[in-house]
Amino acid sequence: MSSIERYQIGIIGIGVMGGPIACRFVQSNFPTLVYDIDRTKVADLVQSGAQAAYSLPTLWNECTAVLICLPTASAVKEVILGPDGLTSCNNTRVQLINLSTIPPYLSTEIQERLSAQSPDYRCTGFVDAPISGGRRAAEDGTLAILVSGMKKDKMAAFPLLNIIGTPIECGAIPTSQIIKLINQILVVCQYVVIAEVLRLAEKCNVFTDLIDQVINQCLGHSKVWDLAMGTVREHKMGVQTRILAKDIVIAKQYAASLGLKLPMVITAEKFLKKIANTDSDPITVFLLNGCVEADTTDI
Repeated sequence: MSSIERYQIGIIGIGVMGGPIACRFVQSNFPTLVYDIDRTKVADLVQSGAQAAYSLPTLWNECTAVLICLPTASAVKEVILGPDGLTSCNNTRVQLINLSTIPPYLSTEIQERLSAQSPDYRCTGFVDAPISGGRRAAEDGTLAILVSGMKKDKMAAFPLLNIIGTPIECGAIPTSQIIKLINQILVVCQYVVIAEVLRLAEKCNVFTDLIDQVINQCLGHSKVWDLAMGTVREHKMGVQTRILAKDIVIAKQYAASLGLKLPMVITAEKFLKKIANTDSDPITVFLLNGCVEADTTDI
């Protein structure tokens, strides 16, 4: 039996991405504890073979590795640095892996706070590993996983991360979060542009199937285009607008902290702001409600 096969896995946050990730570990025969404030989600995963953890201290103290997959930076900070977070736990064998997209400064703060703990409370290691690919990739175990941290911590985490996707070495913290924000800028801006070109095509009575056939052979083709076309043709769920809106705000704020004003990011943030409170993807919202106009007068 390999060392990782003896791991007790904990998953904090079992929503659109965390749920399928937890299922991957259950299917790989890992004892898997799951925690979420939504008890219905917990109950559903218990039916699939997971075990329920009804408190954070329980999960921290029983697991060998804990993966965090939460939708907001504040939630990530709370479960790691809060009163019931890892910093209050004395399980020195727990390995912490953050899969969430958070501001780079928070990634650095978490690493520094954990490193500053006394040896009696210090966890085995912290790896920052934001994920990309969407729900389908989480279900299939084909996520792209951007991994930053200390070398020894990353080496320990890679066998576990291989179960849910492909780990990509990104150096020291917070590099993986910076690269994830770059990726999210590209994704969000493409979604906005695709919504606009679909509006243009509709006005000109050009059929989507023809556009797709041609774009697939042109430089305009991308993975985001394929996601959008899957939504248009097959009503497949793309990337949640709520998550994209959150990430583009983080990107804008991080750029501003560096003295950068990125016009496309500002435009995309304004576009998504009006439809931010939805779990649907931007193309679905566009198809249902029409293209949302963004005020760009102050760019």
